Amino acid sequence: LSNPLITDFETTRHQDATITKAGGGGTDGFRAPELLNNPNAVATEASDMFAFGEVLNRVKSVLREADQDQADQKGLDDLITKLKDPVATKRLSANEAKNHAFFTAAAEPEETCECIVMAFCGGASCFACDGIKCSSGHFICNEDFEFYVNSLVKKNEGGKFSDLGEMIKNNGRIFCANRGSGCESAAFALRDIATHLSSDTLELLSECRKEVLRLQLEKENERVVSDRVKEELAILERMSEHEKKVRAARKHVESNLLLMKCPNPDCRKPFLDWSNCAALTCQDEGGNGCGTQFCCYCVKTFPGDMHQHVFDCEVAGPKPAGVESKLYPPRWYYDQVTSRVRKDRVAEYLRTLENDEIRYDVVEQCGRSFRDLNMDFPEWTRRRERSDSDVARAAQFDEYNEYA
Repeated sequence: LSNPLITDFETTRHQDATITKAGGGGTDGFRAPELLNNPNAVATEASDMFAFGEVLNRVKSVLREADQDQADQKGLDDLITKLKDPVATKRLSANEAKNHAFFTAAAEPEETCECIVMAFCGGASCFACDGIKCSSGHFICNEDFEFYVNSLVKKNEGGKFSDLGEMIKNNGRIFCANRGSGCESAAFALRDIATHLSSDTLELLSECRKEVLRLQLEKENERVVSDRVKEELAILERMSEHEKKVRAARKHVESNLLLMKCPNPDCRKPFLDWSNCAALTCQDEGGNGCGTQFCCYCVKTFPGDMHQHVFDCEVAGPKPAGVESKLYPPRWYYDQVTSRVRKDRVAEYLRTLENDEIRYDVVEQCGRSFRDLNMDFPEWTRRRERSDSDVARAAQFDEYNEYA
């Protein structure tokens, strides 16, 4: 069955079909007189209009007087009377009812607007409901709004956004097309934009907004890095030669000597922990790393069987009591060996520095890192009470360290 027409309650007819229910069909009070008086009669358009008139009559009966304008009341009464005329041929048809004064008097003419883009509509008057307005009243029809937005977010043949200058300037928002001519209205709300764009253009706009945000974050990060570089250069300019040497030495100690890294010079990926076997492979849980195999004790790589080297590693020394295997050591033993390795590295480096004053300051500045790793260097630790000048110098180093 297709295209059914509702004629009366419980009665349905098709334009080119016979009645599906007649005679006793319909609802009391809504059946036309000709259906009541003739049990063999079938529903017609006229009987439908009678039922519609009774619907309006019932609605009118429950309206409050305050809701009914006197002129509307008279117009409704006239419409109901003509719809429920006892003579079927005198009743209003559906088209006549639609054009009755009760409906036409209440209907307001649709607002029309002139499109400011005119790429598709050619400047013809458009219904206001078929476009979007900015808060200043400038109107763009839906077709031209689609064209306007696409011009802002278009892509090149490579699938990249060709020119996002305007969108970046507007922080990814869409403004009135007359903004360049002085319109100061706010950007269109996204909910309004969504109702006037096709799904494809809306998806393209969303993708464009994400790209604008990415570029803005990238630019902001560059600005932050640039500011940090300028601040660090300014600090370096205020530092004495001694302070610069101490700062460089401290950075080397903390970045290269205390931090365990892959021995491959082309990798140098730091590792903070390991699991099970002391013969390590440079690869994290995500599969990232160069794949170099090395010893977790001496942090060096050797040709041949790395497991055998771990057993023979001189840095680790003989297997102590309480350790079943150097290949699968307990954590305390690994920490003990690597703490000694780190301390030997630092001590060897400190001896290469120019003088004891630099060594004292490096040890002082790295004090927290040394304590965390259970390391101390008593030969280069100041034993005297710190003077006011020492306190001031430590505070100054704290400022330098912040940007290290």
